[in-house]
Amino acid sequence: LCLVVFWKTPLFSLALTGFLMVISLWALTALVQVPQHTRLSLGQSIETIEALVRGNWFRTVIWSLKTIVVAVLLYRYAARMNEGA
Repeated sequence: LCLVVFWKTPLFSLALTGFLMVISLWALTALVQVPQHTRLSLGQSIETIEALVRGNWFRTVIWSLKTIVVAVLLYRYAARMNEGA
């Protein structure tokens, strides 16, 4: 939705960055985290648990950055709407 709202605006690149962050998070989850959870379900492994924890921290940082991107976009969108009022 952000890509549509910010199409042809200076904030489009920020909206695109947020979109790509979500795509990368989904890919990381599907391609890395899910197989690690599958390995863990077959038997406990300290290495797998540590890899999951590291991966979760990485994903937490990306989601936190994504939250900042969305907050900036919402702030700018609200400011733009107030200018038109």
